[in-house]
Amino acid sequence: MKEIQVWEYVIKWGLAQNPELSSDPTSFSKDDINALKNALHHCIPFIRFRNLTSREFMKKVKSYKKILPKELYNDLLNYFLDDDSKESLPRISISKQISTLEIPRVTNSDNESQEYMSFASGTTSTGRSMGYDSSLLNKQKVSTTNKIKNIDSKIITPQHAEIISKWIDRLEITDKLTTSHEFKLLYRDSRDGSSGVFNRFKKFHEICIDQLHTVTLVKVEGSNEILGGYNPIGWKFDGNYGITKDSFIFSFDNENIENYILSRVKDEKKAIRNIDGYSKGPSFGIYELSLWQSINNKLRISCENTIYPTYEKRISKIDNSNYLELELFKIDI
Repeated sequence: MKEIQVWEYVIKWGLAQNPELSSDPTSFSKDDINALKNALHHCIPFIRFRNLTSREFMKKVKSYKKILPKELYNDLLNYFLDDDSKESLPRISISKQISTLEIPRVTNSDNESQEYMSFASGTTSTGRSMGYDSSLLNKQKVSTTNKIKNIDSKIITPQHAEIISKWIDRLEITDKLTTSHEFKLLYRDSRDGSSGVFNRFKKFHEICIDQLHTVTLVKVEGSNEILGGYNPIGWKFDGNYGITKDSFIFSFDNENIENYILSRVKDEKKAIRNIDGYSKGPSFGIYELSLWQSINNKLRISCENTIYPTYEKRISKIDNSNYLELELFKIDI
């Protein structure tokens, strides 16, 4: 299937989820744009836009520019309008662990569109590797000192909290923790999550706005992984990005605390994603760690590779997976 057909299927699916929308994007109101944008924002990273021709981009994609992330649209516009940019931005295969533009889809022409639309609707749980490399797991011996004795968490132990504290203090994992950070529970999804479609994270918005130095923790369904991130600058909900050089994301193997991945921010201008709807939870980078409520009321999490990674490395291979619990803690710095 050609990439332009994939794009057309995605748009068709998005419009089907919002039957009140016109098929003419030039007539969209701001609310119309937001409705379609919310429906498709987790599909967009999987479109290999640079497989389109310039004519296809200008005729089929440009009119939907307001549903695309601003930076992505500007990059694509430069790419299709500037011949030099095509030479300087070669196609990168998945084996290079950088780009999602080359993610292979099923090649059976009879099944391809059905499989892709199943993914787009959030009903597939197959997950794609998208550059995750298990060799990135750090096997270094962990040194803990029991500085943190208690933590009100259903996800992590005091030993996990001590390691995260070392990362916050920029210590090596083998160093001894010199200060004891208190982890104060702000939000637990099983306790504070709101009912109703597209309303799950209302309490997260209310409780965590402007809270500095928070750690997000997620327990993934059907996995031994614990995923999380550190946000030192506080949560905003204006649809922009929060800027910091001190954030990081991470993963633990719950069966072996010594198996972990730490990934510090590399593009500080897009460190924290300030999501703008009650269906969206804490998010780091462009899509490197993002949580949301799907249209079928499932709680989803993804750790995706992006064209220009915001963090040093990918922390997990999960893609559009369910999660069991979400907790946010305020750290006493």
